Amino acid sequence: MSQIQIPKGWLKKDLADVLDVLENGNRPKGGVSKMTDGVPSLGGEHLNDEGGFNFENIKHISEDFFKTLNKGVIKKYDILMVKDGYTGRTSFVDEKFPYHKATVSEHVFILRPNKEIIPKYLYYFLKSNYAQLIIKNKTKGIIAGINKQFVKDFSIIFPKDKKTQERIVQKLDNILMKLNKKLKIILETQDKQIQLSRKQKKKFYQHVLDNACFGKFTTDWKLKNSIESIPPRILELNDDKLVELSIRKQFPKEWVVVTLESISEIRSGATLGRSLQGDLISLPYLRVANVQDGYLDLRRIKQISIKPEEKEKWLLNKGDILLTEGGDWDKLGRGTVWEGQIKDCIHQNHIFRVRLNPEEFNPYFVSFVISSTYGKQYFQKSAKRTTNLASINSTQLKAFPMLCPTLSEQNEIVKIVNEKICSTKILEDKINEYMNLLGKSKNYIKQLSLSILDQTFSGKLVN
Repeated sequence: MSQIQIPKGWLKKDLADVLDVLENGNRPKGGVSKMTDGVPSLGGEHLNDEGGFNFENIKHISEDFFKTLNKGVIKKYDILMVKDGYTGRTSFVDEKFPYHKATVSEHVFILRPNKEIIPKYLYYFLKSNYAQLIIKNKTKGIIAGINKQFVKDFSIIFPKDKKTQERIVQKLDNILMKLNKKLKIILETQDKQIQLSRKQKKKFYQHVLDNACFGKFTTDWKLKNSIESIPPRILELNDDKLVELSIRKQFPKEWVVVTLESISEIRSGATLGRSLQGDLISLPYLRVANVQDGYLDLRRIKQISIKPEEKEKWLLNKGDILLTEGGDWDKLGRGTVWEGQIKDCIHQNHIFRVRLNPEEFNPYFVSFVISSTYGKQYFQKSAKRTTNLASINSTQLKAFPMLCPTLSEQNEIVKIVNEKICSTKILEDKINEYMNLLGKSKNYIKQLSLSILDQTFSGKLVN
């Protein structure tokens, strides 16, 4: 709908001429990050693409500040539009809006039409391709936003008869409700398939690690290969009493049990928020969010300032094992091996770095043992727990009873595990396929909804 056509009996006016109110809100100086209750204050992130609201991580202003406001207070049937960031995203305040008192931030406009036009009709119009293209063309500046002048030279069309407007709104409500119901069914079905595939993959992965850590994959291999002896230094560290007898019976008798501290260097990283003076250097660092169970999420890497002489102490080397000290109860001891993905990278203090002698241990094998059910049970038993969160300290990590075969057997186990994990590619492909279908389904319904709006404002819906 690049050029708007005016159906018979409809009016064409400037958006500025049909509004009684166009205003944005504000928040107190110093921000609202420390406010946990009070009057809700909606920002652009709280409006969604479907015309509704996302009330997670809602912000608040105090009752006293709310009483001082002479603009930005939300009323029923208001149209809310994001002015920068998610520019043009538009939502409607209907009877289901959960707050009897609420405001918008300085990043959101309130549009309140005059008596010529029904609020929800205007809301639907502003969601159309035609209106959104106008908004896009009026978007300016580094932050890509709009100001109050955007309502000028903004043509809108509407039936002069308000009963016709009501008929259009009722039809759109009915059609879009049915579309959203269909989309919900599609999304729920596809989401179930994704969760099932992920659950199967996780279960298989855990099964592989459990068998690997107890030497179940190398029984035949040892019969066909001459195996070197475990180094005398490791043999001297052996202490079968570190594990219960029932566990000792599950792994090969020639394996030994030692504490993790006795075969590695264990260190936590840089503390955030320190007050430092003098010459400093800035380096990328890993946060807890970057270290996941069996992999690293490196999509967002932050920088930290440290003293130059501290760099060597916290610098990560290829082959270091990274472990988080706390988190969800079922993810205790989560971690993986650092492969040198980022140059000159260090780690924060809530992540432990375990550094092994590569002539004695394959870090991937050690990581497999730690991530196995055997490893998780040790950490769950040792951890300090609060509600659903738990944490381990360096003493508990250092005391971890590490199961030790020869280096050649470790290497063979790592090889077999990697081969078996590669076999889960079918499950991964299924997950990606369902994720792709999810995206296509959402986009299809969105485009269909926009097409219906375009037909509506060409007069076809009521004709």
